[in-house]
Amino acid sequence: MSSRARHTPTTAAQNRRSGTARVPRAQAILDHAESLAVPAVVASGILEVLESSTVTSRSLAARVARSPEITALVLRLGASERGGAISSIEDAIDRAGHRGIATLLTSRKTYRLTGTSMGFYNTTKASFLRHAGDVADMSERAARSLGAGALADVASLGGALHDFGKIVLASIADAVDPTQLERANGGEREVFGVDHARVGAWLGERWGFPDQVVKAISSHHAPSPPEGVVERSVWLGNLLVRASSGDGDNMRVARSGVEASGLPVSAFEQLIVGGGPGEGPRRPPGLTDREVQVLRLLAEGETAKQVAHRLGCSPSTIHNHLHHVYRKLKVSGQAQALLVARENNWV
Repeated sequence: MSSRARHTPTTAAQNRRSGTARVPRAQAILDHAESLAVPAVVASGILEVLESSTVTSRSLAARVARSPEITALVLRLGASERGGAISSIEDAIDRAGHRGIATLLTSRKTYRLTGTSMGFYNTTKASFLRHAGDVADMSERAARSLGAGALADVASLGGALHDFGKIVLASIADAVDPTQLERANGGEREVFGVDHARVGAWLGERWGFPDQVVKAISSHHAPSPPEGVVERSVWLGNLLVRASSGDGDNMRVARSGVEASGLPVSAFEQLIVGGGPGEGPRRPPGLTDREVQVLRLLAEGETAKQVAHRLGCSPSTIHNHLHHVYRKLKVSGQAQALLVARENNWV
């Protein structure tokens, strides 16, 4: 049986036989996925970055990664431009082009984070995006702890998209008669006949997500550590983020998961607090604290104007800091400064 067959959602006929409330047809899932609204604050930030003359695929990717919806749509767009699976958000951006990304976002419905809920899951969109970002960061750190730093970016992408199926099922639930959901009175499988991991993996296959990311989405709720390092990193990332809330049961499950993955107890503690050997950027020599802060904010995709607003100073002050950075690093401009900083793990 192919991987796509394994992930294809249950058919309506199977639903009728099982007696569940409603199973969305595959086409309905695709329709809802393709029409997803995106967070307005992230979309506007990306469009602003696109207007900058110094925009790079890496800085743009940092912005895109803040929204699972936009990440998924950009991956799909990149895969559709030339065919075949893409390897990263940057790869998708390079294939789609800046104009393609801008067109994608300007034609898309948006939502505000404040007060926007995911009713079926009893959470808010803001909390959901925060969780996705936390799992992305934790998955990246887990990959490094597992000795797979070269795959850390892929693990981060898998973490960002691990719950993508929830966004789609929540959208479907919003379009269903509430009495249907009340009568079902259950979780995803009881209501939809399928869970979010299966939906997310199926869509990932259809949209050309990297294969390791698809597998990570599919297995992030597996009862034991998956075999692949990316899948295992995302599995651990999800457990560790839930454990970091302080809940005793989640802490015990996460600790067992870390040990089952072949890591020592000390690694569990380091991951929870965000530490660990080899993690995090090193300090650039000769730069002041504020110069380092400016450099790292630019590396995250912020523009000089946005950095100034965030730090409570004028854009000219930021440019002065940057001139000092360029002189100290012996580079000619922002693009070279960021390249040197990334090569030396300063950002």
